[in-house]
Amino acid sequence: LKARFLWNRRTDQDLQTSIRYFQKAIDADPNYASPYVGVADCYLTLMDDGHLSLEKAAAEARPLLAKALDLDETLGEAHVSLGHCLFHEFDWATAEREFLRAIELNPSYYIARHYYSNYLVATSRFEEAIAEAEEATRLDPVSPAPQSNLSSILWHSRRFDRAVAEAEKALELNRDYARGFEYLGRAREQAGAVEGAIEAFQTSLSIEEAQGTRASLAYAYTLAGRRDEATKILRQLEETAQSSFVSAYSFALIHLGLGHIDEAFTWLDKAYDERSSALPLLN
Repeated sequence: LKARFLWNRRTDQDLQTSIRYFQKAIDADPNYASPYVGVADCYLTLMDDGHLSLEKAAAEARPLLAKALDLDETLGEAHVSLGHCLFHEFDWATAEREFLRAIELNPSYYIARHYYSNYLVATSRFEEAIAEAEEATRLDPVSPAPQSNLSSILWHSRRFDRAVAEAEKALELNRDYARGFEYLGRAREQAGAVEGAIEAFQTSLSIEEAQGTRASLAYAYTLAGRRDEATKILRQLEETAQSSFVSAYSFALIHLGLGHIDEAFTWLDKAYDERSSALPLLN
């Protein structure tokens, strides 16, 4: 329970601590399937947030999920996480089967609805995606994660004003939720409130450093005509990439904002090769 609480906060530090708590549960009872799924979820979330490549996250997660399913094939949580991994590996048909199997086994598990909604929006099934994201918020009304995910689903569905409202609801639940501010920034940006978007991205970064959020800030800067500040972030990310992972999608986004179309496509090709966590939602 401690590990799940920390996982739900979604910061890099909390995820690392969450892994340690899940490992303690495994050490206490190696035949208990749920904590294996928990560790896998931490690695997949680190991938979602741009801290790990899919290759590294999947290398950690897949053996853990295989172990969990070997211990209990009816554990819905394991099927969700396997679907999550398959989705980012671009095996979408199998991913959907895993998501639906998870919902069949545990229809009240909000995380199944959360990740299935992302699959649905990636395949342009927007009404279904919104319904699943709304169901996730009903199943867990006190967590900012499903609330901010609903904002993201609405953003992808081009319902920007409502996306702003749902992001603000997430932040009412937790003002220190960095991802909530990131989604608020994206929604404000597309609703035409670029300066408000910049403020939201800056607040997110003041809570937790994230390369994807920094790229989003740079893109917002380009919309505001602040190209020098966007270029400065681009150079910072290029330097960071010399020693740690930075998603190719982040570079594509900044080059797009700067009008460097050829460079943007070059980085999108690289994002495809690395299976960037953002790429399935590109449509």
